[in-house]
Amino acid sequence: MISACKLFSLPLISFPGKSPKLFPLKAFPSQTGEVQESERLFKKLPPSKWGDHFLSAHVDASEMDTLEREIEAVKPVVSGMIMSSQCLESTKKKILMIYLLVSLGLMYLFEDEIEECLKEGFGKIEDMLAGENDLYTVSTIFWVFRTYGYNISSGTDVFERFKGGNGNFKECLIEDAKGMVSLYEAAHLGTTADYILDEALSFTTIKLESLAETGAISCHISTRIRNALCMPQHFNAEMVFTREYISFYEQEEYHNKMLLKFAKLNFKFLQLNWIQELKTFTKWAPDCADSLPEYMKTVFKFAWNVFKECESEGISEEGLSFNVQGLLEEFKIYLRANLCFAEWAHTDVVPTFDEYLEIGGVEVSMQVSIAGSLLGLGKTAREVLK
Repeated sequence: MISACKLFSLPLISFPGKSPKLFPLKAFPSQTGEVQESERLFKKLPPSKWGDHFLSAHVDASEMDTLEREIEAVKPVVSGMIMSSQCLESTKKKILMIYLLVSLGLMYLFEDEIEECLKEGFGKIEDMLAGENDLYTVSTIFWVFRTYGYNISSGTDVFERFKGGNGNFKECLIEDAKGMVSLYEAAHLGTTADYILDEALSFTTIKLESLAETGAISCHISTRIRNALCMPQHFNAEMVFTREYISFYEQEEYHNKMLLKFAKLNFKFLQLNWIQELKTFTKWAPDCADSLPEYMKTVFKFAWNVFKECESEGISEEGLSFNVQGLLEEFKIYLRANLCFAEWAHTDVVPTFDEYLEIGGVEVSMQVSIAGSLLGLGKTAREVLK
């Protein structure tokens, strides 16, 4: 089954070619021997623009179960595609497929298979790239290995083949729009010693900006170029890029329909999973009660303890309390009505008759009183309603 804790998978990248920066530190004894209180000012951040939006967002558990079953059914097929043939040409295709899995947001489902494939491929990387003159293929293979922490060379054995006699990148490369985007993405994974990638970044940026403006390429490739220029894949949020790439891949003439459907199922599953988590985080605020005024803390804690006590007594079918959750929901509605009255008073707002009737009907506490009386009936209420 899909692990809830493995929804992010791209590794942290560390290249031996990049030397760490060292800063000398010197300790000074305190003048007073006492710890001085920090006077650093922290900017007070504004409330989230989302507010309580996710509290009302609906998440269908049965839909998530269905999506998970469909994902689990397809996983063995894709795993077999990664682990199939061991020939050189097949390994090259599998590396390109790994890029697809990363871009479509599916890589976390196949971490072991991907790592095994990359170990095998890196051992014969020179043979794999020998004689390969397709810009997209070479750039994508480079991007995949660098992304997963392999220190693949960028020089003579890789990108020098795309330079002309004048030492600059060949102008004919512009005809391969997808290859140019791939080279642009690869150029963002350079180290301080990868001078050729600095040249590649400058070359591709200028040419891609020109390509996007001319309109000489298909609409979906133009969108892909603009998105890459705005935010390269390496720096983008995984799922933001995945959402963009699914749309791009769907418009590609030769796309794998099974992978595309798989990516959509997975994206929907993760979307629902994260909405559910956001609902939980929005509700989870253990320190909110501490921020209340002292007189409200007493009232809040008393009401909270009453509900918790009733809930613990009414867990079993034979419990003393009945429908604790129903009373709690009615109590929330009642409190919101009181807050609305308080807001009107604080802002000197005179509500219309209809507005007052709607809120005042709740504020008289008829519904919450009825729910509370049913709560105390316990077993008797169960028998009557049955």
